[in-house]
Amino acid sequence: MAGLITLADGRQVHLAVDPSDEIDEVWDSLLQLLVLCALALLLSLLVIRWAVSQGLQVLDELLHGLQQVSQGQLDTRLASHCLPEARQLAGHFNAMATTLQQVQADNAELTQALLALQERERARLGQTLHDDLGQYLSGIRAQACLLQAIAEQPQQVRRTAHSLEEFSRRLQEGFRALIRDLYPVVLERLTLDDALRQLRDDWQSSHSIRCRLLISEHLPDLALPSKAHLYRVVQEALTNIARHADASEVRIRLQHQGQRLRLLIRDNGRGAHLPQRPGIGLRSIEERARSLGAVLRIHSRPNAGWALCLTLTIKENES
Repeated sequence: MAGLITLADGRQVHLAVDPSDEIDEVWDSLLQLLVLCALALLLSLLVIRWAVSQGLQVLDELLHGLQQVSQGQLDTRLASHCLPEARQLAGHFNAMATTLQQVQADNAELTQALLALQERERARLGQTLHDDLGQYLSGIRAQACLLQAIAEQPQQVRRTAHSLEEFSRRLQEGFRALIRDLYPVVLERLTLDDALRQLRDDWQSSHSIRCRLLISEHLPDLALPSKAHLYRVVQEALTNIARHADASEVRIRLQHQGQRLRLLIRDNGRGAHLPQRPGIGLRSIEERARSLGAVLRIHSRPNAGWALCLTLTIKENES
Protein backbone atom coordinates (compact mmCIF):
# COMPACT_ATOMS: atom_id res chain seq x y z
CA MET A 1 0.00 0.00 0.00
CA ALA A 2 1.47 3.40 -1.03
CA GLY A 3 0.41 7.07 -1.03
CA LEU A 4 1.67 10.50 -2.23
CA ILE A 5 1.39 13.55 0.12
CA THR A 6 2.14 17.17 -1.08
CA LEU A 7 3.63 19.44 1.58
CA ALA A 8 3.03 23.25 1.95
CA ASP A 9 6.34 24.15 0.26
CA GLY A 10 5.44 22.09 -2.74
CA ARG A 11 7.52 19.08 -1.92
CA GLN A 12 5.95 15.65 -2.10
CA VAL A 13 6.34 12.75 0.29
CA HIS A 14 5.84 9.21 -0.90
CA LEU A 15 4.54 6.87 1.87
CA ALA A 16 4.51 3.11 1.54
CA VAL A 17 3.27 0.52 4.14
CA ASP A 18 4.53 -3.07 4.28
CA PRO A 19 1.74 -5.33 5.76
CA SER A 20 4.21 -8.05 6.62
CA ASP A 21 6.03 -5.75 9.08
CA GLU A 22 2.75 -4.95 10.86
CA ILE A 23 1.86 -8.62 11.04
CA ASP A 24 5.30 -9.45 12.42
CA GLU A 25 4.95 -6.74 15.07
CA VAL A 26 1.48 -7.94 16.11
CA TRP A 27 2.74 -11.50 16.20
CA ASP A 28 5.68 -10.56 18.42
CA SER A 29 3.32 -8.78 20.82
CA LEU A 30 1.01 -11.78 20.85
CA LEU A 31 3.90 -14.12 21.56
CA GLN A 32 5.03 -11.94 24.47
CA LEU A 33 1.50 -11.94 25.85
CA LEU A 34 1.22 -15.71 25.49
CA VAL A 35 4.54 -16.20 27.25
CA LEU A 36 3.44 -13.95 30.10
CA CYS A 37 0.16 -15.85 30.38
CA ALA A 38 1.98 -19.17 30.37
CA LEU A 39 4.34 -17.96 33.11
CA ALA A 40 1.41 -16.67 35.15
CA LEU A 41 -0.46 -19.96 34.69
CA LEU A 42 2.61 -21.97 35.68
CA LEU A 43 3.14 -19.81 38.75
CA SER A 44 -0.54 -20.20 39.70
CA LEU A 45 -0.34 -23.96 39.30
CA LEU A 46 2.76 -24.07 41.47
CA VAL A 47 1.06 -22.00 44.17
CA ILE A 48 -2.06 -24.18 43.99
CA ARG A 49 0.03 -27.33 44.18
CA TRP A 50 1.89 -25.98 47.22
CA ALA A 51 -1.37 -25.01 48.93
CA VAL A 52 -2.95 -28.40 48.15
CA SER A 53 0.14 -30.23 49.40
CA GLN A 54 0.02 -28.22 52.62
CA GLY A 55 -3.67 -29.02 53.01
CA LEU A 56 -3.09 -32.71 52.27
CA GLN A 57 -0.27 -32.74 54.81
CA VAL A 58 -2.61 -31.32 57.44
CA LEU A 59 -5.27 -33.88 56.53
CA ASP A 60 -2.71 -36.71 56.68
CA GLU A 61 -1.61 -35.55 60.13
CA LEU A 62 -5.24 -35.28 61.23
CA LEU A 63 -6.03 -38.79 59.93
CA HIS A 64 -2.97 -40.20 61.64
CA GLY A 65 -3.91 -38.43 64.87
CA LEU A 66 -7.47 -39.79 64.71
CA GLN A 67 -6.14 -43.31 64.15
CA GLN A 68 -3.91 -42.96 67.21
CA VAL A 69 -6.80 -41.65 69.30
CA SER A 70 -9.02 -44.53 68.13
CA GLN A 71 -6.30 -46.91 69.33
CA GLY A 72 -6.37 -45.36 72.80
CA GLN A 73 -3.35 -43.06 72.49
CA LEU A 74 -5.09 -40.02 73.96
CA ASP A 75 -1.83 -38.14 74.49
CA THR A 76 -1.60 -37.55 70.71
CA ARG A 77 -1.35 -33.87 69.73
CA LEU A 78 -1.11 -32.11 66.34
CA ALA A 79 1.69 -29.65 65.62
CA SER A 80 0.86 -26.03 64.87
CA HIS A 81 1.06 -24.80 61.26
CA CYS A 82 1.50 -21.42 59.62
CA LEU A 83 -1.89 -21.54 57.94
CA PRO A 84 -4.67 -20.06 60.13
CA GLU A 85 -7.12 -22.79 59.16
CA ALA A 86 -4.57 -25.49 59.98
CA ARG A 87 -3.83 -23.88 63.34
CA GLN A 88 -7.54 -23.74 64.12
CA LEU A 89 -8.02 -27.38 63.11
CA ALA A 90 -5.04 -28.48 65.21
CA GLY A 91 -6.34 -26.46 68.15
CA HIS A 92 -9.74 -28.13 68.01
CA PHE A 93 -8.19 -31.59 67.67
CA ASN A 94 -5.83 -31.00 70.61
CA ALA A 95 -8.72 -29.70 72.74
CA MET A 96 -10.75 -32.79 71.86
CA ALA A 97 -7.85 -35.10 72.74
CA THR A 98 -7.28 -33.27 76.03
CA THR A 99 -10.97 -33.61 76.91
CA LEU A 100 -10.96 -37.32 76.07
CA GLN A 101 -7.83 -37.81 78.15
CA GLN A 102 -9.43 -35.99 81.08
CA VAL A 103 -12.63 -38.03 80.71
CA GLN A 104 -10.58 -41.22 80.68
CA ALA A 105 -8.78 -40.14 83.84
CA ASP A 106 -12.09 -39.22 85.47
CA ASN A 107 -13.57 -42.59 84.52
CA ALA A 108 -10.57 -44.39 85.96
CA GLU A 109 -10.85 -42.35 89.14
CA LEU A 110 -14.59 -42.99 89.31
CA THR A 111 -14.03 -46.72 88.82
CA GLN A 112 -11.53 -46.77 91.69
CA ALA A 113 -13.93 -44.79 93.86
CA LEU A 114 -16.80 -47.15 93.03
CA LEU A 115 -14.67 -50.18 93.83
CA ALA A 116 -13.62 -48.62 97.13
CA LEU A 117 -17.25 -47.75 97.88
CA GLN A 118 -18.29 -51.29 97.05
CA GLU A 119 -15.71 -52.68 99.45
CA ARG A 120 -16.83 -50.27 102.19
CA GLU A 121 -20.46 -51.25 101.65
CA ARG A 122 -19.57 -54.93 101.80
CA ALA A 123 -17.59 -54.37 104.98
CA ARG A 124 -20.47 -52.40 106.51
CA LEU A 125 -22.96 -55.06 105.45
CA GLY A 126 -20.80 -57.82 106.93
CA GLN A 127 -20.28 -55.88 110.15
CA THR A 128 -24.03 -55.18 110.43
CA LEU A 129 -24.90 -58.82 109.89
CA HIS A 130 -22.25 -59.99 112.34
CA ASP A 131 -22.52 -57.40 115.12
CA ASP A 132 -26.20 -56.43 115.15
CA LEU A 133 -28.29 -59.08 113.46
CA GLY A 134 -26.03 -61.95 114.48
CA GLN A 135 -26.08 -60.76 118.06
CA TYR A 136 -29.87 -60.70 118.13
CA LEU A 137 -30.06 -64.17 116.59
CA SER A 138 -27.66 -65.48 119.24
CA GLY A 139 -29.79 -63.89 121.93
CA ILE A 140 -32.96 -65.43 120.50
CA ARG A 141 -31.31 -68.85 120.42
CA ALA A 142 -30.10 -68.47 124.00
CA GLN A 143 -33.54 -67.39 125.17
CA ALA A 144 -35.13 -70.35 123.38
CA CYS A 145 -32.76 -72.74 125.17
CA LEU A 146 -33.60 -71.02 128.45
CA LEU A 147 -37.32 -71.55 127.84
CA GLN A 148 -36.74 -75.26 127.63
CA ALA A 149 -34.94 -75.21 130.97
CA ILE A 150 -37.55 -73.12 132.83
CA ALA A 151 -40.68 -74.58 131.37
CA GLU A 152 -42.05 -75.16 134.94
CA GLN A 153 -41.51 -71.50 136.01
CA PRO A 154 -44.32 -69.36 134.51
CA GLN A 155 -42.94 -66.02 135.71
CA GLN A 156 -39.53 -66.67 134.24
CA VAL A 157 -41.14 -67.92 131.04
CA ARG A 158 -43.04 -64.63 130.63
CA ARG A 159 -39.86 -62.58 131.13
CA THR A 160 -37.99 -64.73 128.64
CA ALA A 161 -40.84 -64.46 126.13
CA HIS A 162 -40.76 -60.68 126.52
CA SER A 163 -37.00 -60.69 125.82
CA LEU A 164 -37.58 -62.87 122.76
CA GLU A 165 -40.18 -60.42 121.49
CA GLU A 166 -37.78 -57.48 122.00
CA PHE A 167 -34.94 -59.28 120.22
CA SER A 168 -37.25 -60.17 117.35
CA ARG A 169 -38.43 -56.56 117.04
CA ARG A 170 -34.87 -55.23 116.93
CA LEU A 171 -33.92 -57.92 114.46
CA GLN A 172 -36.82 -56.94 112.22
CA GLU A 173 -35.93 -53.25 112.43
CA GLY A 174 -32.33 -54.04 111.57
CA PHE A 175 -33.36 -56.07 108.54
CA ARG A 176 -35.73 -53.32 107.40
CA ALA A 177 -33.01 -50.67 107.68
CA LEU A 178 -30.56 -52.88 105.82
CA ILE A 179 -33.02 -53.63 103.02
CA ARG A 180 -33.98 -49.96 102.78
CA ASP A 181 -30.33 -49.03 102.27
CA LEU A 182 -29.85 -51.72 99.64
CA TYR A 183 -33.04 -51.09 97.69
CA PRO A 184 -35.97 -48.70 98.25
CA VAL A 185 -38.66 -51.36 98.61
CA VAL A 186 -41.06 -48.64 99.76
CA LEU A 187 -41.35 -47.46 96.16
CA GLU A 188 -43.10 -50.67 95.21
CA ARG A 189 -45.92 -50.13 97.69
CA LEU A 190 -45.86 -46.36 98.28
CA THR A 191 -46.21 -43.37 96.00
CA LEU A 192 -43.17 -41.19 95.42
CA ASP A 193 -44.37 -38.42 97.74
CA ASP A 194 -45.06 -40.87 100.60
CA ALA A 195 -41.67 -42.53 100.09
CA LEU A 196 -39.93 -39.15 100.19
CA ARG A 197 -41.80 -38.18 103.35
CA GLN A 198 -40.69 -41.41 105.02
CA LEU A 199 -37.11 -40.79 103.83
CA ARG A 200 -37.30 -37.24 105.22
CA ASP A 201 -38.55 -38.44 108.60
CA ASP A 202 -35.91 -41.18 108.92
CA TRP A 203 -33.08 -38.89 107.84
CA GLN A 204 -34.20 -36.01 110.05
CA SER A 205 -34.40 -38.21 113.12
CA SER A 206 -31.02 -39.82 112.38
CA HIS A 207 -29.05 -36.59 111.84
CA SER A 208 -30.97 -34.03 113.92
CA ILE A 209 -31.08 -31.63 110.97
CA ARG A 210 -34.33 -29.90 110.14
CA CYS A 211 -35.67 -30.98 106.75
CA ARG A 212 -38.63 -29.19 105.16
CA LEU A 213 -40.37 -31.06 102.34
CA LEU A 214 -42.86 -29.43 99.95
CA ILE A 215 -44.49 -31.62 97.30
CA SER A 216 -47.08 -30.60 94.71
CA GLU A 217 -50.39 -32.36 94.66
CA HIS A 218 -51.23 -34.87 91.94
CA LEU A 219 -47.73 -35.96 90.99
CA PRO A 220 -47.51 -37.91 87.72
CA ASP A 221 -47.49 -41.69 87.89
CA LEU A 222 -43.85 -42.37 87.07
CA ALA A 223 -42.38 -45.71 86.12
CA LEU A 224 -40.57 -47.56 88.90
CA PRO A 225 -37.03 -46.90 87.47
CA SER A 226 -37.75 -43.16 87.27
CA LYS A 227 -39.16 -43.15 90.81
CA ALA A 228 -36.08 -45.02 92.03
CA HIS A 229 -33.70 -42.55 90.36
CA LEU A 230 -35.50 -39.53 91.87
CA TYR A 231 -35.60 -41.22 95.28
CA ARG A 232 -31.88 -41.99 95.09
CA VAL A 233 -31.06 -38.42 94.01
CA VAL A 234 -32.78 -37.08 97.13
CA GLN A 235 -31.18 -39.77 99.29
CA GLU A 236 -27.68 -39.09 97.92
CA ALA A 237 -28.12 -35.33 98.28
CA LEU A 238 -29.18 -35.72 101.91
CA THR A 239 -26.22 -38.00 102.56
CA ASN A 240 -23.82 -35.42 101.10
CA ILE A 241 -25.40 -32.67 103.19
CA ALA A 242 -25.07 -34.71 106.36
CA ARG A 243 -21.41 -35.50 105.63
CA HIS A 244 -20.05 -32.27 104.18
CA ALA A 245 -22.42 -29.29 104.31
CA ASP A 246 -22.42 -28.53 108.04
CA ALA A 247 -26.02 -27.35 107.61
CA SER A 248 -28.80 -26.87 110.14
CA GLU A 249 -31.70 -26.89 107.68
CA VAL A 250 -32.54 -28.47 104.34
CA ARG A 251 -35.40 -27.59 102.01
CA ILE A 252 -36.71 -30.02 99.42
CA ARG A 253 -39.33 -29.03 96.87
CA LEU A 254 -40.86 -31.27 94.23
CA GLN A 255 -43.07 -29.38 91.78
CA HIS A 256 -45.19 -30.65 88.91
CA GLN A 257 -45.86 -28.02 86.25
CA GLY A 258 -47.33 -29.08 82.92
CA GLN A 259 -45.05 -31.68 81.38
CA ARG A 260 -42.17 -30.94 83.73
CA LEU A 261 -41.21 -32.22 87.14
CA ARG A 262 -38.79 -29.99 89.04
CA LEU A 263 -36.80 -31.10 92.09
CA LEU A 264 -35.01 -28.47 94.18
CA ILE A 265 -32.80 -29.32 97.17
CA ARG A 266 -31.17 -26.49 99.10
CA ASP A 267 -29.25 -26.31 102.39
CA ASN A 268 -27.92 -23.45 104.52
CA GLY A 269 -24.45 -24.93 104.98
CA ARG A 270 -21.02 -23.53 104.31
CA GLY A 271 -21.11 -23.98 100.52
CA ALA A 272 -18.05 -23.80 98.30
CA HIS A 273 -16.51 -22.08 95.29
CA LEU A 274 -17.54 -23.49 91.92
CA PRO A 275 -16.44 -25.13 89.73
CA GLN A 276 -14.76 -27.93 91.65
CA ARG A 277 -14.18 -31.60 90.96
CA PRO A 278 -17.29 -33.55 91.99
CA GLY A 279 -17.01 -36.41 94.43
CA ILE A 280 -18.60 -39.81 94.17
CA GLY A 281 -21.90 -38.47 95.53
CA LEU A 282 -22.32 -35.69 92.98
CA ARG A 283 -21.18 -37.98 90.18
CA SER A 284 -23.82 -40.49 91.20
CA ILE A 285 -26.44 -37.75 91.08
CA GLU A 286 -25.20 -36.62 87.66
CA GLU A 287 -25.39 -40.16 86.29
CA ARG A 288 -28.91 -40.63 87.62
CA ALA A 289 -29.96 -37.32 86.07
CA ARG A 290 -28.47 -38.48 82.76
CA SER A 291 -30.35 -41.77 83.04
CA LEU A 292 -33.58 -39.83 83.58
CA GLY A 293 -32.86 -37.54 80.63
CA ALA A 294 -33.15 -34.62 83.04
CA VAL A 295 -31.32 -31.28 83.20
CA LEU A 296 -29.23 -30.91 86.35
CA ARG A 297 -27.88 -27.62 87.68
CA ILE A 298 -25.80 -27.21 90.83
CA HIS A 299 -25.10 -23.86 92.47
CA SER A 300 -23.03 -22.98 95.52
CA ARG A 301 -21.29 -20.05 97.14
CA PRO A 302 -19.15 -19.87 100.27
CA ASN A 303 -21.34 -19.51 103.38
CA ALA A 304 -24.47 -19.69 101.19
CA GLY A 305 -25.00 -23.46 101.02
CA TRP A 306 -25.63 -25.71 98.05
CA ALA A 307 -28.58 -25.76 95.68
CA LEU A 308 -29.41 -28.67 93.39
CA CYS A 309 -32.06 -28.26 90.70
CA LEU A 310 -33.19 -31.18 88.54
CA THR A 311 -35.75 -30.65 85.76
CA LEU A 312 -37.37 -33.71 84.20
CA THR A 313 -39.58 -33.65 81.11
CA ILE A 314 -42.34 -36.17 81.65
CA LYS A 315 -43.06 -38.60 78.84
CA GLU A 316 -46.63 -39.03 77.64
CA ASN A 317 -46.89 -42.59 78.91
CA GLU A 318 -45.83 -41.42 82.39
CA SER A 319 -48.11 -38.42 82.77
